[in-house]
Amino acid sequence: MSMEVNGSRSYPITGFAGQAKERCTGSTDKVDSEIKSLKEKKQQLEQQIRSAYGDERRVRNLEKILAQTENELSRKDNHAYRRAHSEYKNDGRPGGGKN
Repeated sequence: MSMEVNGSRSYPITGFAGQAKERCTGSTDKVDSEIKSLKEKKQQLEQQIRSAYGDERRVRNLEKILAQTENELSRKDNHAYRRAHSEYKNDGRPGGGKN
């Protein structure tokens, strides 16, 4: 049994006797990989800044890139971003997979 939502998608109604419940799993692997990559980039930039001590132009440029990286990391390293950018898959039971 399905219910019409916003006139475009059908979602199974669960809980009726004899009806299989739909199960969905989410994966944050890609998001976690992206965040790990940003953290590594941040560490590399901090190391480059330490090694470029004395070259003010290069230090300013690296600090600008570091600030952008930190800003991106702060936007992405949180629960809301992970949930919004996770990959969700249906387990293949009846009533599912109609996304």
